[in-house]
Amino acid sequence: MAAIADSTALARRVWRKSGLKTRWKSWRLDQLIAEWSALCAHLKAPAAQAGAPETILFIPPDMMLLVASRGDEAMISVLQREMRERFPEARQFVLTHGAQASAQARSLGMRPIEIRHEGKLAQALKLCLDQHVTHCITIGADVLDGSYDPVFSAELLALTDLLARSGVHCAVNGFSFSDRPFPGLAQLYEGFSRNVVFNLRDPVSFERFRRFSSATARLTADAAFLLPPANALEGVGDFDGWINSRKAAGREIVGINIHPLLLELEQRERVPELCAAFSRVLEKLALDRPLAFVLLEHDFRGSSSDYHCIDRVEDQLRATISPLVYRFPRELKAAEVKRVVGVLDGVITGRMHLSIATLGAGVPVFLIDYKAKMEGLLQHFELDREMRLPACVLFDEEGTRLALLRFLAALPALRAQVVRRLPAVKALAHANLDAVLDPQATAAARH
Repeated sequence: MAAIADSTALARRVWRKSGLKTRWKSWRLDQLIAEWSALCAHLKAPAAQAGAPETILFIPPDMMLLVASRGDEAMISVLQREMRERFPEARQFVLTHGAQASAQARSLGMRPIEIRHEGKLAQALKLCLDQHVTHCITIGADVLDGSYDPVFSAELLALTDLLARSGVHCAVNGFSFSDRPFPGLAQLYEGFSRNVVFNLRDPVSFERFRRFSSATARLTADAAFLLPPANALEGVGDFDGWINSRKAAGREIVGINIHPLLLELEQRERVPELCAAFSRVLEKLALDRPLAFVLLEHDFRGSSSDYHCIDRVEDQLRATISPLVYRFPRELKAAEVKRVVGVLDGVITGRMHLSIATLGAGVPVFLIDYKAKMEGLLQHFELDREMRLPACVLFDEEGTRLALLRFLAALPALRAQVVRRLPAVKALAHANLDAVLDPQATAAARH
């Protein structure tokens, strides 16, 4: 078995580093864009039917796991609620891939439309139009710039465009745009229907997108800022007592989160080293200041799951400062996470949506940045860029310790700044659906 695993790992490295993966992705992207162009040329928007009932479609950023990322769960939950408030009688559909995702969709009160990926663009369009979809929200998250998978990005984009050309009111919910978008997507963006608004969820992403494409775009904030916290934590009865006892002892309570995606794929074998270095920094911080740590997990998607790092951090901290460490006995839902971070003094995290939950609760956050995604979030709150570190710097333990000490010393001022800016950020988050709900907003966004 070990030999098979080694052979598989070797094949994957060759696939990535030889350039074969890039060439194959480029070929697949060319094929999909050609299919999209052909469909556009022959597509005719149906005549509008007066009084037709509203039917909502959500295109999620992960059709297979749907809400295994608590960020995806938060966005879907908020957008569902917003659309239901506007159209209380509307049917709500979501695209899924696989029986597990479809079952999850039903549990969320949505009807699944199961589709396949490769070469099935026309089929996916037909399945959606057969349900007489009137409104579509594509939840872009961080999957629309091609930095993870340009073919998947193109599939979501092409389907959104074809629906818009078919008379569906479409918008792309606030998403991130990295500093390294896949160049081949430019043709798709430039050919997009001008009836679709691309909402960018932070100022840096907005400027990057405008340099990349002339497609209709506007600045918003992530919809997850609007997620309300849960009222209680079922089955976690000891958490409040643990928090209260540490605070009574004069300790600041800090949430902790790191994950494997902080390292590029070629560096993933260094994850154990990263976790060990970060744990040593936390141990030293606990000597510098009266602290206690809550270990937070926010993503449960296979090899990128947070537990791959949190398990290692917990093991190391339990050996030295166990009374100062809390970890939840079960996976928390997105609203539960927001309740938890609301009672903390600060959070240190490499997850975008855990950062959004934290800031949305009025609590300061220190960002561990990867793929240059985090700076725009700080700009929303007019926070100093020093409240973040590139993930690679975590190997510099003394530099990391000093940066985190500056963050901890500034917590009261940072909290005041976050609370001051939060109403404006929430107003931007509310704007994500303007283009779907108000056709005049689409025209305004073009100017």
